Amino acid sequence: MVVDTKSLSQEIKQIGKNLGFSNVGITSPDIAEWADRLRHGLIQGYEGEMQFLARSIDRRTDIAYSFPDVKSVLVVSMNYFPGEEHRKSLDNPSLGYIANYALNEDYHTVIESRLRELLSQINILTKGKVQGRIYVDSGPVPEKALAVKAGI
Repeated sequence: MVVDTKSLSQEIKQIGKNLGFSNVGITSPDIAEWADRLRHGLIQGYEGEMQFLARSIDRRTDIAYSFPDVKSVLVVSMNYFPGEEHRKSLDNPSLGYIANYALNEDYHTVIESRLRELLSQINILTKGKVQGRIYVDSGPVPEKALAVKAGI
């Protein structure tokens, strides 16, 4: 079966948008450029108190350690900004301010459930020819580098 990857990518991105993701991008898993920058930063001691970054450096610089059969990476973002009303407390030092991400349900749960639905719809779209694993920023996968590569 020949698949038009451009239209498949566009369909996947549209499904993601329909599920509420702000951005949906697709990229290769190669992050060599960012891996070199991370290694350089660690050599320079830029991790500060985040010494855990030096652990498992191979996992942080090569996505194949966590996902050995990866061919492509689908990256999403979701805006959880609650609106300007919430920001008014910033002008009043006597009021407490709660971070946007902490105002609602844990974003890990929200995004994971939508990613499950996205993967399900991709499987329907491709008649099961796509394998996928869901990951929501809770380990060494370099999601920021992948997001930049995916155009997010």
